[in-house]
Amino acid sequence: MSGGTARDPGLQPERTALAWSRTGLAVVAGSLLGGRLLAPHVGVAGLVLGAAGVWLGLALLVAAPARERRHARRAHPAQLRPGGGLLAVVAAAAALLGVVGVVVVLSGGRG
Repeated sequence: MSGGTARDPGLQPERTALAWSRTGLAVVAGSLLGGRLLAPHVGVAGLVLGAAGVWLGLALLVAAPARERRHARRAHPAQLRPGGGLLAVVAAAAALLGVVGVVVVLSGGRG
C-alpha cells in the first residue's frame, strides 16, 4: 500500500467490533448468572461479585463502539495499534473476581 492511498479494511473492523460486543454481553450474562447462583449461598458477597462483573461487561460494551470509531479515523495501517488494554484489564479483573468467588464459597461465609 502506498503512502497516499486510503486503506480498505474490508470486514475486519466490523468483525472486531462484533467480537468486542459479544465479549461484553457474555461477561454481563455470566456475571448475572454467577451473582444469582452465588447469592443464596454467600449472601451479599455474591451480589457484589455479580455486580462487579456486570460493570466490567458494560465497560466493554461502551468501549467497543468508541474503539471502532477511533480505528475508523486512522487512514494508514501504521497508525493502528492493537488497543487491547481494556480487554486485558477486564480479563484480569474477571479472573480476580472468580478467585474471590471461589474463596468466598469455600470459606462458607455469609455476606
